[in-house]
Amino acid sequence: MWPRAPESLWSAASLSLEEAMAPRSILALRLNGELLPPEHGGPCRLVVAGKACYYSVKWVERVRLAAAPPVDTAHDIALSRLRARPNRSAARNTV
Repeated sequence: MWPRAPESLWSAASLSLEEAMAPRSILALRLNGELLPPEHGGPCRLVVAGKACYYSVKWVERVRLAAAPPVDTAHDIALSRLRARPNRSAARNTV
């Protein structure tokens, strides 16, 4: 049985259906021909080339289709971490 991601790492990243179906978006199950190991997001990882890094989600547990975008917690987490960094000007604290 695969381990679950720690709850402290749970987040949601929303993509439009068009972005999710684009060739640059994949659900990765393997790495170099082997099952994707947990340290790389196994058993399933979302990889979205060309988007901010927090859209490439490790340990995907479910994919949900919704009529309206859900709260994008991945973006909020990334923004709060960026703002928490010392010596950052307010102008550079946008994602």
